[in-house]
Amino acid sequence: MATEIIMPKAGMSMETGTVIKWLKKIGDPVQTGEPLVEIETDKVAMEVESETSGFLLAVLHESGDVVPVTMPIGYIGTEAELKAGFVPPQKTVGTHAPAASTGTVPAETPSAEAPTGPAAAVNGKIPMTPAARARIRELGLNPAELRPTGPHGELRLRDVESASSAGVDKTHASPLARKVAQDLGIDLSAVQGSGPGGRVVKRDVEG
Repeated sequence: MATEIIMPKAGMSMETGTVIKWLKKIGDPVQTGEPLVEIETDKVAMEVESETSGFLLAVLHESGDVVPVTMPIGYIGTEAELKAGFVPPQKTVGTHAPAASTGTVPAETPSAEAPTGPAAAVNGKIPMTPAARARIRELGLNPAELRPTGPHGELRLRDVESASSAGVDKTHASPLARKVAQDLGIDLSAVQGSGPGGRVVKRDVEG
């Protein structure tokens, strides 16, 4: 019988964890005690180790997904289950519904209670997943102009990609250059970037 890989509760105050990246692919053999996936709590990043040996049958959540503690994020089972085409139990896990036959999850859909307006700052910071933060920095986007769909009002990777595809402030600029441009009232789209890949940096704005 397949064994659940759960989002561990790493502290009394921990309510959710964020999947950073899987260290195994579906179909890979797994040994007891072997690291399976990296997660991030509100305090620390850590590896989740396998509690059994077998094969990784299913991945229910990908990088950037926020999952409640003690909920399944994947399954480990026997080679026979893998060859038979393991189907995860039909129940909602976090913000995803398990796929019907492939062992993966369908495209993300926004939570019914997810905010529909621009991202709101909490204690001076806009909440976002690590994957979303990295992509925002890469694209030079302004997080305050993005619309979050996370269950707790956080920006997720899909929100950043959606905004980028829709053409929301796609100027390739560093966060510092963007701030200086905002302070000086300069249109970044008219600034020629001299950074890597044509990225607009502080000196370009000041020049």
